[in-house]
Amino acid sequence: MRLSRPALALSRCATEVLGGRYRLDAVIGSGGAGDVHRGYDLRLKRPVAVKVFRTDADIDMEDRLDNEAVILARLHHPGLVTVYDAGRHNGRAYLVMQLVEGPTLRKRIAAGPLAPGETAALGAGLAPALSHAHEAGVVHRDVKPSNIILDASGHPH
Repeated sequence: MRLSRPALALSRCATEVLGGRYRLDAVIGSGGAGDVHRGYDLRLKRPVAVKVFRTDADIDMEDRLDNEAVILARLHHPGLVTVYDAGRHNGRAYLVMQLVEGPTLRKRIAAGPLAPGETAALGAGLAPALSHAHEAGVVHRDVKPSNIILDASGHPH
């Protein structure tokens, strides 16, 4: 059997696996601190989101990353993305989270204006999650449309 050129090219690509466990697939988001990849937990055989932080960040970034992982892991609410794991691989910190399939609120807004009822429903969906975080002493500090993900039913996370 002979492989076609595209199949040969794919076979030469090395898929990155962090911590011997989390396969990185396509980048699904980017921000100031790093990139979020669609990933796959090879041990538990489930899709995940993996945030890989940039290595060129300031010196205090490492402490902030560790704090972020610990804070997020203790929060459990249906409107918040669940944190599963955190670690380091080849000098890069990463955070493994629940994969929420859907667009960001930023992409939804770009598709056209939100109806007043839709806007109210989004606010009503976000409020309990933010309240839960605030009750735990956590202030999000970066609530914006690009950080809000809408699941398949349109519920914000």
